[in-house]
Amino acid sequence: MARGRATDLAVRNQIIQQHQNGICQRQIGRTFSLAQSTVCSIIKRFTTTGNSSPGKAPGRKLTLTGQEVRLFRRHIRKNRHMAIAALVTGARPSFGKAISVTSTRRYIKRCGYAFYKARRKPFLTSSNKCRRVAWAKSHLSWTPSQWKKVMWTDESIYEVSYGNIGRMVIRKKDEANDPSCYKRVVHKTSSMMVWGCLAANGVGNFHFCTGTIKTPDSIRVLEVNLRPSVQRLFGRKRCLFQQDNPRPHTAKITRTKHVPVSEWPAASPDLSPIENIWIILKRNMAQRRPRNIQQLQDYLRKEWEKISTDTLSRLVSSMPKRLAAVIRRTGDVTSW
Repeated sequence: MARGRATDLAVRNQIIQQHQNGICQRQIGRTFSLAQSTVCSIIKRFTTTGNSSPGKAPGRKLTLTGQEVRLFRRHIRKNRHMAIAALVTGARPSFGKAISVTSTRRYIKRCGYAFYKARRKPFLTSSNKCRRVAWAKSHLSWTPSQWKKVMWTDESIYEVSYGNIGRMVIRKKDEANDPSCYKRVVHKTSSMMVWGCLAANGVGNFHFCTGTIKTPDSIRVLEVNLRPSVQRLFGRKRCLFQQDNPRPHTAKITRTKHVPVSEWPAASPDLSPIENIWIILKRNMAQRRPRNIQQLQDYLRKEWEKISTDTLSRLVSSMPKRLAAVIRRTGDVTSW
């Protein structure tokens, strides 16, 4: 039987007051034109819980039993990237019951899950994972002073901002084709590749690259920017040069022409602190929203110079934690 409208709070308080004054339930019901069962329920609820407010209605009976919900939880745990339509199609023959898309979404929420945008991480083969574990174990005994002697270098691409910044829009249901509600995008935006280097005690040179970077271009960038950065950050002290493994970096002429480069496992951006600096710069660029290449260069240079030594020292000092995370996950990607 469906539950009717709840009794007003003021009426419930008066019922409790008259009950405490010794008036019988039948007389209270006549006074407020309520059934005796209603008065009895209010008094019983107040006596049991100390509150006269009605509890949440039980609602409609669930389509799936408790055991079937647990099976459904295990199913979605094993198939996290499955679309909602595929979950519905697979659930119907498994349980022998008709389950709609809406019900499937409710069961996903009941199991403690929800749909989120997956974070982008590099694909790792079994050999990549083995090399990552080996590299992490070989550097696990390094002291903080050894990590402070590493010069980290990398490249990244930044784009000029066009159109609307948000993916969502505030509109009414019938305003889908309102021009003010469209997301304006540009398919081929202007972009620029930048090269940077840093250490635990500060940032080095920041260079803007033009066109495709090939081996001669990479050598020219290192000749112009690496030596002044090393002299400014380390002076006459010895340091270790660290970079990732794109083809211009792994060429023989690059390795023989410059300082020895430490071996680096492929597809390992989570092991390089400079990748976190690129993320910070991209977040700041999304807020500044440069409209042309000149603005992009000016904003990037200002944000690069604003990077604090505390931030760099904290990122470099996190290397032991990164290595431990790689070993703990047997070479798989980490949250860094």
